[in-house]
Amino acid sequence: MKTKRFISTLLALLLVCSLPVSAFAMDNNPVGGQVSVPASETMGTNNGTVTENNGTVTTNNGTVTTNNGEVTNNGNTDTKYMAKVETNYGTVTNNNGTVTN
Repeated sequence: MKTKRFISTLLALLLVCSLPVSAFAMDNNPVGGQVSVPASETMGTNNGTVTENNGTVTTNNGTVTTNNGEVTNNGNTDTKYMAKVETNYGTVTNNNGTVTN
């Protein structure tokens, strides 16, 4: 009996530990929102303002004031004039918006 309980507990822990890291990513930043992205964190979509990015912003449709990390998609064809990275010390790929400095 104790062996079955131990195996069940072990399997439950294994299941919890095997969840994808993206399940723990930051919430999307809505229009009008203002956040910072800490190192090793990932934000899916920014529609507001990220004051300082030290992690990863997957899709930026708003403003990243200071980028020390990575912005993977800076805007798209619908938002290319709105998406901007003001000061970049990191990496911006797939840039359809603007990078000022």
